[in-house]
Amino acid sequence: MNKLNKVYDRHYERMNRITSESFQQADYREIESFLPQDKQTPILDVGCGQGHFLYYLYRLGYTNLSGVDRSCGQIEAAKKHMPAEINLSTQDGVEFLRASNQKYGFISLFDVIEHVKKDELNNFLGVIYTALSEHGKLIVRTPNMASLLGTYSRYLDMTHEVGFAEFSLMQVLEEAGFRRNMLVDQTKFYRGKRKYLLHLRNIICKSLFLLDGRTLPTVYDKNILMCSEKTD
Repeated sequence: MNKLNKVYDRHYERMNRITSESFQQADYREIESFLPQDKQTPILDVGCGQGHFLYYLYRLGYTNLSGVDRSCGQIEAAKKHMPAEINLSTQDGVEFLRASNQKYGFISLFDVIEHVKKDELNNFLGVIYTALSEHGKLIVRTPNMASLLGTYSRYLDMTHEVGFAEFSLMQVLEEAGFRRNMLVDQTKFYRGKRKYLLHLRNIICKSLFLLDGRTLPTVYDKNILMCSEKTD
C-alpha cells in the first residue's frame, strides 16, 4: 500500500501545481451558501488530499475541521500548510467514520466517489449518511461524463473505478438514503470571455444530445457538484 500511495502521490503532483500560493488562491465560492451558519459545526473532508478545501474553510472562520485521507504522502504535505488545530488523519474514510461517534453537520467528497468500486458505493455512502447529523449536508464533486472531455477525465487516473453523469450520481445517493439532492450552479461566478466560451460550449453539448435523442443533462461543466441533505 505504501508503494501504491507513493505512485499516486507522484501522479497527483504531475497534474496539480501545489504551492503555498495555491492554498491562498483556493476558491470554493459556489458552495458557500450550503455551508453551516454556525462556524463551530463539525466538518469532515473525506479524501482531503493536501487540504485546500479545509484551508479555505479555516479562512472563512470555521473552527471544528477534520480531514481524512488514506495517502500518507498527501496528509504529510497537508500538515506542512495546515494550522495545527485542523485535525488530519491517515486512514480509509469508511474505517475512520465507523471508529468515530462524531456526528458531522457537513461532509465533503471532492474527487473521491469516482475512486470507489461500484459494488462498494452503497456501503460507502451509507456510512457517510449515518455520520451526518439531522439535516447535515454532503457535498460531492466528481468528473462529469456528460462533458465534452468526460472520457479524458474518466481515464486520466487509473484509480478511477466509475464515471458519473448527474442522473447516475443522484441514483446512488438516493440508494444510500439521500432524498434531497441539489445540483450546485457553478456558472454564476463565471465572468468575461470565460463566461461567453462556456455558454458556447453548452450550446454545442445540448445540440449533440438533441441530435442523439438523449435526455438533456443540466450540467456540461467538467465536474458535477451536488449537495445532498440528510432528511430523516
